[in-house]
Amino acid sequence: MKNIFFFVYSNNAKNNLWYKDHILYTLKKISNLTHYNPFDDNVYDVYEYNRILLKKIKSAWKIDLFFSMANDYIILSETIDEIKKLWIPTVNFSCDNLERPFDLIKIAKHYDYLWVTEPEAVAIFNSYWANPLHIPEAANPDIYRPYFNEKEIYNAAFVWFKNSSRPQYIYKLLDNDIDIKVWWYWWKSIQQGDTAKKRAFKNPLNTVKYILNNLKYPEWRTWIYADILNTIYESKPSKKVSWILDKHIWWELSFEDMIKLYSQAKVSLWFNERGNTYQFKIPLYQIRLRDFEAPMSWACYLMYRIPEMLNYFEEDKEMIFYSSFEELIEKIKFYTKPENDWLRQQIKENARKRALRDHTWEHRFNTLFSFIFK
Repeated sequence: MKNIFFFVYSNNAKNNLWYKDHILYTLKKISNLTHYNPFDDNVYDVYEYNRILLKKIKSAWKIDLFFSMANDYIILSETIDEIKKLWIPTVNFSCDNLERPFDLIKIAKHYDYLWVTEPEAVAIFNSYWANPLHIPEAANPDIYRPYFNEKEIYNAAFVWFKNSSRPQYIYKLLDNDIDIKVWWYWWKSIQQGDTAKKRAFKNPLNTVKYILNNLKYPEWRTWIYADILNTIYESKPSKKVSWILDKHIWWELSFEDMIKLYSQAKVSLWFNERGNTYQFKIPLYQIRLRDFEAPMSWACYLMYRIPEMLNYFEEDKEMIFYSSFEELIEKIKFYTKPENDWLRQQIKENARKRALRDHTWEHRFNTLFSFIFK
């Protein structure tokens, strides 16, 4: 087994802990692992914990790979250079690179490899004189698993954060009499009247700084334009939908209940627009972690037809796709019909099998190792 040193700086916010179920869990399983998270030791100064990090690495008996999940604000370029002087290969993992393409400008070229989860990110990091490897995300089969004893009690279900394009889909589906149940983190903020316009004008100075700081990045100019459009044209529920929202939308689920929901739902939905680009005639789409977690969890999964995703799951046999709102409605209605129960169950079974075969994190790390340890 490889001796791997894993460095990450992560607080205990819910949306930051996913790495424990995916990356940390797998590395413990496949390697002799040393793990350092400065936040766990209440060390918050970047220079101090970079000093501690180097000390830990230099005192280790043997390290075959330094693996990190970091950005310019977490690890110093000189720290990476010092690690490389010890003849230790260095790899950094990053996702959501299309939303924050500037977060690794300083450190990118110092690593031996950058593991990026989006194919479009390769060109971005090549422009930084870095060495990116596109390897998609995956799922942990020991955590994301079927609940065979659960009955399908929901026709269509969606769970995760309320943001960007998701409200417009939910509102339109309910307007078209689709029985969808939604569990949304941050739903309470909408009930209290939170809108993009209110957030933008709550602190106008920060909004102006945000725009000025990011205008120099081509990718972010697109995002800023989308944000402005969303501030003006943010989706709102019709009167019909407003009356019935509370019957269809609840607050957050526990983690276990969220995974169980994939077995309880006939069809599990996901919406893949990047940020507020749903305001464009042709939005930008991105594969997410959930697109591997759901099929691993026995979901009959319905998501946007992203070409890359068709390489990972076979359409209509392992996963369902849509390219328009009309097709989305059509697919929900078709796959929730009682006479199609057998077809839906077959898709769930096939999805789990394909995910186990091709889309575990262990599989992804083996792909990474094939590049590093040739």
